Amino acid sequence: MKKNCDLDEKQNNYAWSFDGVPEENSLYFRFGDTRIEIPAMD
Repeated sequence: MKKNCDLDEKQNNYAWSFDGVPEENSLYFRFGDTRIEIPAMD
């Protein structure tokens, strides 16, 4: 990253974090005619 982004080589650490993929997993609970969806979280 330091070379590709022209960052200061003398600095110890650079960090980026992102989740570019939306969660697709969910838990479904059904109680009679009612369905509840709870999205999965990492």
